[in-house]
Amino acid sequence: MRRFALAGKVIIIDEVHSYDVYTGSLLGALCAELEKLGCTVILLSATLTRDRRKTFIEPESYLSEDDISEPYPLISGRTADSQKLPATQADGPQQKIVFLYFVEEDQAVVEALRQAEKGACVLWVCNTVARAQQTFRNLCGLGAGNVQMGLLHARFPYYRRMELEEYWMSALGKEGIRPPGCILVSTQIVEQSVDLDADFIIPIHLGHKGF
Repeated sequence: MRRFALAGKVIIIDEVHSYDVYTGSLLGALCAELEKLGCTVILLSATLTRDRRKTFIEPESYLSEDDISEPYPLISGRTADSQKLPATQADGPQQKIVFLYFVEEDQAVVEALRQAEKGACVLWVCNTVARAQQTFRNLCGLGAGNVQMGLLHARFPYYRRMELEEYWMSALGKEGIRPPGCILVSTQIVEQSVDLDADFIIPIHLGHKGF
């Protein structure tokens, strides 16, 4: 029944990378099986190498020497009868200037509050739930009354997490009505589950005491 339900569907696989032999072989076998079921398979990747792309689309002769300099982002593929489709360059993202610097945690707290008090929407991303909770408590203990604080992670009860995600999506999403100064502390779920936009981002820097 599961295989029947997949037949003829469009299957989108996101975050495809140049995996090790084991994982890459599994993904290749999956794509081959989906193709037998008459599926249209779309692979999305920002890191797939030229050689790995070759194994998915036309293992023996898809790429030529002229393909080496193909730009990114790129849309490429083939038909069900193995006919190569012309590679099409997609419009790239809008160029933006990003300023990056490293500070200690106490400095990051002060800077986050300063930016929020000026009206910026601040996103603080931690690598563990415990650290996110502690950071949230630290910020609340020092925060000004006019700065809205929020906490988002995967250990909330499901209904509560959905409420929080919906709220922050409405505030910081693509079409969100942005609050006049706020700090949202979260884990990496903001990189995977929701699409938020912030004016000032503080990500944890692994292997360093600061940010």
